[in-house]
Amino acid sequence: MSKQVTEKAQEYRTENKYDPYLIRDTVNTFIENILEKNEKKNYTFSNKFLDTKIVLGFLILIVILVSHYYPLPFPKNLYILIACVTLYFILSNYYSHYENSVEGDTFALFSVSKQNTLTVQEEKVLYRFNSNIEMLSDELELSISTYNDKNTPLAQQKIKINEYFDQDGYLCTIKLQKLVDKMLASIKSKSE
Repeated sequence: MSKQVTEKAQEYRTENKYDPYLIRDTVNTFIENILEKNEKKNYTFSNKFLDTKIVLGFLILIVILVSHYYPLPFPKNLYILIACVTLYFILSNYYSHYENSVEGDTFALFSVSKQNTLTVQEEKVLYRFNSNIEMLSDELELSISTYNDKNTPLAQQKIKINEYFDQDGYLCTIKLQKLVDKMLASIKSKSE
């Protein structure tokens, strides 16, 4: 086996095939790479969640820096400190809410390009790729939904972990590639 093929196989390997979170992360990484490196350019990977979390984290960092390095001595900067603590509390709670409620089980955002026949403009619809695995379960649930309605899946598949991972923890990429292609094709057909 060539070195490149060996490195590719090791990229999609879980160290502990009995840990549901490692399994989910391995599958998520593989699907993210499919969306990022699609040859047909039908799907555009979006970093909207990551960009939003970076902006929120940067705002939190600014609040922290202002609270620590404001030039006035302590009794005079009391109101600045109160404002910074309040802003930090609000921003960090919003960050947590955004990560848990808005993003949730979504690990990839992507859009499907489609041609509008009347105006010849390209219209992009944003979709979520979600994955969920219950603790002590042998099934991983993959679903695709629209960005605005994450609770209504447009394509959904439950896969048995034993069928997609071998005894050494390697992901059967060909089988998962076919499943993901099938799910993406059903989304593309619904969006046209």
